[in-house]
Amino acid sequence: TVSHILTMPIFLFLLLKGLLDNVLSDYLWARAVILTSATVASVGVGLTIPMAFVADWFMGNYNGTQSGEVWGAILVLIGFVFVNIDGFGKSEEQEDYDGDHVNNDAESVEDVNVIL
Repeated sequence: TVSHILTMPIFLFLLLKGLLDNVLSDYLWARAVILTSATVASVGVGLTIPMAFVADWFMGNYNGTQSGEVWGAILVLIGFVFVNIDGFGKSEEQEDYDGDHVNNDAESVEDVNVIL
């Protein structure tokens, strides 16, 4: 029979998983927004799709992978590259005007880093 009692080790594992899955990932996403832009950080989260395919391939679980899924993952990678290439050719004045970075002063970044 299966016991339905929540033991202390199970509770601690659930707590640790919740902290690592939710709190840490949200914190790292917020840091990525500060260091890059919201668009780049959000598209970067989409990189979990191709990374899942690579992890499955390394673990030997690629038997059920269809070609459409692989092409979708490749398109996500290409989209991430294009989003990042868009920001490389801009000057600081254009970035301020486009709204990608509100303020590029080192002081403002340090102030935000103190908060986080």
